[in-house]
Amino acid sequence: MQSLRLTQRCVGLTLAALVFIGVGLATSSSAATGQSEHLLITIDMVGNTQTFNAAGPAAGSGTLSNISSTSRGHHNSGLSLFVFSAGVSSGSTFTVSHAGRTTKPRLNHRACTVTNKEYGTFRVTAATGSLAGLSGSGHYKGSAASTYSTRTGCDANSNPITSVEVISASGTFSN
Repeated sequence: MQSLRLTQRCVGLTLAALVFIGVGLATSSSAATGQSEHLLITIDMVGNTQTFNAAGPAAGSGTLSNISSTSRGHHNSGLSLFVFSAGVSSGSTFTVSHAGRTTKPRLNHRACTVTNKEYGTFRVTAATGSLAGLSGSGHYKGSAASTYSTRTGCDANSNPITSVEVISASGTFSN
């Protein structure tokens, strides 16, 4: 049961991060010409808060939400929504579908951390606002790490002290 909850927590981190990847890649000025884009993104989601800050081609911030999510074993897929509330693309949204595989979460009792890795593909399915009309797809890989309190006995089902995911993605987009 604990392994399933750990998998779901790590998958949730990745789903939110994928939404950001789709937006970040699609908002680049060269993305509109059908060229390749590469991004490295870090998202901190302590206490189930799914927000982002971006610098570079997709400068801004906003909120992330999962529209749907399916997980079977180490396979996962879903649809996620990214909403810009500030920055260059303020008021714009992106919907991203994604499918991937996760490694089994590893609990390190000494450090009180849970880690896992994920890789897969994503596709921008819709865009609104200043990003309307952009489409594209690509691949991603990432690592997630959550740190838990020793006061709770390293209970990975409690809220983490820190929860960070780093995603590297590349894709091609056109307008």
